[in-house]
Amino acid sequence: MKRHKRFKTIHILLAAASAGCLAGVLTLALPSPIQLTRPPSAVTGRAPITGKVIKVTDGDTITIRSGTDNIKIRLAEIDAPERGQPWGEKSRQVLDGLVAGKIVQAIPITTDRYGRTVARVMVDGTNVNREMVAIGAAWAYRDYVRDPSINSLETNAKTRAQGLWALDETARIAPWDYRARRRETAAMTSR
Repeated sequence: MKRHKRFKTIHILLAAASAGCLAGVLTLALPSPIQLTRPPSAVTGRAPITGKVIKVTDGDTITIRSGTDNIKIRLAEIDAPERGQPWGEKSRQVLDGLVAGKIVQAIPITTDRYGRTVARVMVDGTNVNREMVAIGAAWAYRDYVRDPSINSLETNAKTRAQGLWALDETARIAPWDYRARRRETAAMTSR
């Protein structure tokens, strides 16, 4: 008896670069199961999500109410100090002042390992992610920056010693380093 492989079909739209019009559709048949690197809901190009900010968890995480759904949003390309870090609560307060109770538009980039939508957040025409870095309330998250101007905004905030950049250098610990140290400490104490 002959066995047939199952195939998933993927359609790719091809556009004519010079004409800007649809030139054709490419269909690929791939053996099942297809392993995706991101869940389908995390694919870029998703429609923006509009909703009212109902909670500001910390300097880079908010919850918005969109229709009947509460959606956790992790601000893309930035990393704010953690709660136990110097400037952690201040960073949360700055983000709260920018978005609390306001209608925002979240432009999804991906979904993180905690199931949060990672997005650029806009309020009243302002890119909140960029604003948090520009005023020194968050770091540019170097491993995930797609907008190179965010790095420039961080450099300017450092130069002006604005926000967390006014802290003594020994108190300024990048959040990713802070989390790594906490994991190391936890691993050492559990031995």
